[in-house]
Amino acid sequence: MIRVSLRMIPPKETRQQVLGALKAVVEPTRAGTGCLRCNLYEEISEESALVLVQEWACREELDNYLRSRKFLRILGLLESSREEPDVRFDVIEKSLGMELIFAARGPDK
Repeated sequence: MIRVSLRMIPPKETRQQVLGALKAVVEPTRAGTGCLRCNLYEEISEESALVLVQEWACREELDNYLRSRKFLRILGLLESSREEPDVRFDVIEKSLGMELIFAARGPDK
């Protein structure tokens, strides 16, 4: 699985437009082949950053998305960021759940 996170700080005067444009790509992205998750978050901070987080089944599916018109629109929005956008691609080979907590805390806790 590959997790993509895109964080940007839109200009105050166009923040609502950027937010609306990002919201508009969430559902179509979720419906796309290979997309496991796509969520948009608003940071509660002075900067009011917007964070788009996606999870993809495999690199091939992600590459297809990165060449798509949907992603081209996102790239255009990232270019409007007041600061350098933070773009991350994390390759996750294994994911653990509650069993990690139980292992760390021991059987009696």
